Amino acid sequence: MGRWDWTWVRIDGVWWATVVGTIALAVLPVQPQPLHVPAEDKFYHALLYGWVAWTALRWVRRHWPQARAAGWAWVAAGTVGALTEVLQAWVPYRSMSFFDWTADAVGAALLLALVQGCRYLRVGSLAGLTLLAVGVWNPPTPYAMDYWPVEDIRPGMRGEGHTTVGGNRTIRFDVEVLGRLSNVLPGLDVIIVKIDAPELANAGVFAGMSGSPVYIQGRLLGAVAYAWAFSKEPIAGVVPFASMQKLQTTALSLPGSPVPTPTADVRWSDLRTALLLQGEALDLWYRQYQDQVRQLFQGTSETAVHGWTPLPGIWAGDPVWRQALGLSVTGSLAGPDPARKDVALTLDEPLTPGTSIAIPLVTGDLQLAYIGTLTAVERDRIYAFGHQMLNLGRIDFPLYRARVVTVLPSYQSSHVIAELDRPLGVLDVDVWTGVGGRVGPLPDGTRVQVTVQNESQSQTFRYETIRHPWIAPFLVGQLSMVNLLLSPLGVHDGHVRLQMKLSLDGGRPLEVRNVFAGMSATTQQVPQFIAGLLAFVWNNPFESVRIPSIEITLQQSRRSIQARLTEVRLLSQDLAPGDELPLRMTVVPRQAEPIVQAATVRLPDELAPGTYWLYVGGAQTLNQLDAAGLYRFLEFSNLSDILNMLRQLRPNDGLYVRLLRLNPTVISGTQLLRNLPLQVYSQLQSRGTQGRVATVPYEIVLDQRVDVPYIVEGLERFPIVVRAPTQPRPAARPTSSGGDD
Repeated sequence: MGRWDWTWVRIDGVWWATVVGTIALAVLPVQPQPLHVPAEDKFYHALLYGWVAWTALRWVRRHWPQARAAGWAWVAAGTVGALTEVLQAWVPYRSMSFFDWTADAVGAALLLALVQGCRYLRVGSLAGLTLLAVGVWNPPTPYAMDYWPVEDIRPGMRGEGHTTVGGNRTIRFDVEVLGRLSNVLPGLDVIIVKIDAPELANAGVFAGMSGSPVYIQGRLLGAVAYAWAFSKEPIAGVVPFASMQKLQTTALSLPGSPVPTPTADVRWSDLRTALLLQGEALDLWYRQYQDQVRQLFQGTSETAVHGWTPLPGIWAGDPVWRQALGLSVTGSLAGPDPARKDVALTLDEPLTPGTSIAIPLVTGDLQLAYIGTLTAVERDRIYAFGHQMLNLGRIDFPLYRARVVTVLPSYQSSHVIAELDRPLGVLDVDVWTGVGGRVGPLPDGTRVQVTVQNESQSQTFRYETIRHPWIAPFLVGQLSMVNLLLSPLGVHDGHVRLQMKLSLDGGRPLEVRNVFAGMSATTQQVPQFIAGLLAFVWNNPFESVRIPSIEITLQQSRRSIQARLTEVRLLSQDLAPGDELPLRMTVVPRQAEPIVQAATVRLPDELAPGTYWLYVGGAQTLNQLDAAGLYRFLEFSNLSDILNMLRQLRPNDGLYVRLLRLNPTVISGTQLLRNLPLQVYSQLQSRGTQGRVATVPYEIVLDQRVDVPYIVEGLERFPIVVRAPTQPRPAARPTSSGGDD
């Protein structure tokens, strides 16, 4: 038996293995991957074909020792490169590229020049083996992402796209270009395509498909983004990736905070008075605010071009959300409590275009999110949707994978039913041509805990919402409403007691309590008060506020606590500074027997002799007086002024006894200046005084609460004469008043 010819293995075997392996590597239908540096794929092309040229050089030298080995080796490497480029023209995700072949030829020439410059073949072999080691350590990636210029797209071109359907399967669909709509919006072209796939035979182009990448000859064209309701054929509008990338890059380069300023259509200056008055005043303000938030959620439909409607909708599992947000398309999103915030994408879970993604606004015991599809990945940045979510510009929203349960076919507009999967990172831009973000940790949200109690049970729900000054207050208010509606009591004619605690960055907690009664307490008064108070803090004009957590406790009862004040009796007229004034008040609850409430008010020791007015009434009535007098003149100068005002909000229940004197009170900023000398008062009223100064014609010398477990309507008032301590006591005679004044 002869010896095995190891020379053939080392030279011929390596050469033919290299040829077969290179061609096989070139025709694999692998999706384009992101580049880490510009022209990185050309560098790996040069490395690979340097190795091809070196193995060809050794093969030529073995079979034709007298030939010009370097020249023939370069021709052989170039031929292999040209063959692979031709074959790639027929392979999905791949495309024939003259620049790739140029990189092949240059790499082969450089390696042959290096080898020829060496005196001994051993040194050349060392160079070839080193080249192979570099290629193994950094494997070539000739699949770098490349996208089409819009001008090169022609009708009749065919390609394919990818999207996710039921069971979280990523499917391939065929695409035929029908034409191009130029400048449908300023600077935006839309490619009209017809799609075809067995899985889409019933559903067609469905909501949740937005962002599905479309490739032609392996190059990225753009994202499926538009469709037509009631369409008889699956026709879609594709937004070019060039437009997506350009606008998002511009948005990220602009200076400014990711938190926008409040919309001018909402009269934020009226909110302070609305929070004090509540009732119709707060309802009027809240309706304006709610309309603006709804327009954010519905604004996608306003970007329709030539009748093409953007695809994604917002999917909520609870019909209350659809009614609250004004949604016209139904859907479903549910899911478990999300994973920890520090969980990032792992290497064994590749993030590929066509994957379904979710942008949650609320997570936890209720899930509320937008569903769409990932278009492209570029380093750690991602691109999706092909059109805006809410068109908010710079944002800071969480980004998740979504798990598609199924696609629901519909004659009007098919849509996905999905649930949250794993966290991906942060969404930092939301513009007309799509949304974008980066892979990594989730952004910080606001933790919301809502506890609903009644006579028999207590339930606690935990959520996390986005930190957006317009949307977050609305979401928290609606979460409270949903929890009240889901309680065993449902909508009732009783009352709801609210306790709310806000934890602000910087150690400035804010605690507020209130009580609401009647049929509108659950669906109107509670969510309006919560949302209004949060909006007042979040959108203050002085400093950016971060609210890490909100704790809300809602105590429900079917017992009615609405009542009317019918009579007040003064049991003594012997009034001097420091004396006690006994009162007897008659309160008539709704559908109950009258209640007589006794109280004692101690007059201030420093009270000056003279005539005063004594007011006895419910909280809401006194709130109206304060809104018309004191509060409309207050001028805030910092966030602390706002927080102090909110801490002093008068709850709706109880009776209040107030003593007034007809003496001017000067209001400077948030300071109430009383008993000013005439000279100082005149100076403050002069035009040269810095800052705004206002005056009300009365002075509040006493304001005392009487604990009555009712929301009382009505007001009684009496003239009171306070004598000097040395004056004789008048004869005692009780004074009473009945009815409303």
